[in-house]
Amino acid sequence: MDLIPQRLLSHARTRPAAPAYFTRVSGRWQSTSWSVFVDECRAAARALMALGFPAGGKIAILGYNKPEWVIAYHAAMLAGGAAAGVYTTSSPDDVAHIVLHSEAALVVVETRAQYEKVPASTKTIVTMRGAETIDDPRVLPWKQFLAKGALTTDTDLDARIAALAAGDVATLIYTSGTTGPPKGVMLSHASLAWSARVFVDLGKGTDRDTGLSYLPLSHIAEQMATIHLPTTIGAPVYYCESIDKVRANVPEVRPTVFFGVPRVWEKFHAALVGRFAALPAVRQQLVAWTRGVCTQVNAHRMRGESPSLALSARNTPSRSAWC
Repeated sequence: MDLIPQRLLSHARTRPAAPAYFTRVSGRWQSTSWSVFVDECRAAARALMALGFPAGGKIAILGYNKPEWVIAYHAAMLAGGAAAGVYTTSSPDDVAHIVLHSEAALVVVETRAQYEKVPASTKTIVTMRGAETIDDPRVLPWKQFLAKGALTTDTDLDARIAALAAGDVATLIYTSGTTGPPKGVMLSHASLAWSARVFVDLGKGTDRDTGLSYLPLSHIAEQMATIHLPTTIGAPVYYCESIDKVRANVPEVRPTVFFGVPRVWEKFHAALVGRFAALPAVRQQLVAWTRGVCTQVNAHRMRGESPSLALSARNTPSRSAWC
C-alpha cells in the first residue's frame, strides 16, 4: 500500500543517511537523517500505544513548527489514528472545543502558555523538546514520553501499520474559528497520498529539493509542504526558528520550494522593489529585461506550451538564477 506512513518508513531503507530535516542550533543548521527521523516517529508511535492510544484514536498538537510537531503527527498515523493541529493563536475556549470535539486522548504542546490553554479534563499532556518544566502529574516531557515506547514492541506497532486502510482518517483539519467554533474536516490516507503525489508530479519534485517550514502546521497547505510532499519524495525540511526569522532564514536555507500566502509574497516584493530601485540604471534595465523574459517563459509553461526556440535561447543563460 502506498500511503504516507509507508512512504515515511521506506526512506529509512532507501536513504538512511540522507538528511530528513534541519534545525538551527547554536547558530548552525544541524541535520537529522531519515534513519533517525523514522526511529523517532516509531518510538513516538509505540509511546502512544503504551499510553493506551487505540487504533482510530486522536491526538491534538498545539505549537509552532518543530520536528516534534511532525513526529507526533506521523506517530498518530503509524499507530492507526490521526492528529488534529491547533492554531497557536487559538483561545482557550477554541482549544478546549477542538480537544473535546476530536476526542483527543493526548495533547502535545510547545510552551507553558499553550499548556495553560489545554482543558483540565485532558489526561496526558506531552511537552516538546526545550519546553520549561511544568509541575503537573499529567505532563510528560518529550524525552520521558519517547521512553514509554520501550513498553510496546515493534511487532505490535507493525501490526497497527499493516492494518491501515486507505479510507481510514489520517488527519483532522480544523478551521481557525474566526466566524464561529472551529469546524473539523476528516481527511483520509488515500486523500493525502493522492494529493501529495499529484503535487509532486505537477511540480516535478525530487529528493534534491528543500523547503522551509514556517506557516501554521494546523493548516492543510503547510502540512502538505512540510509533511506529505517531503515524505513522498524524500526531501529535507528546514524548520524556521520563528515566524519573525523567515526573512533571515530564507537566504541561509535557499529553499528550492517555497510556499507562501499573499502577504508573504507582498513583503518579498516590496523588499525587492526597494533594492532594485537602488541599483545603477544599467542593472535596473538588465533586471527588467530578465523579468520580461521569465514572465513570457512561465506564461507558456502555465498554458502547457513549450516556449519558442528564440524565447528559450534568451532564457537559457538565466534559467537557474531567475526562472
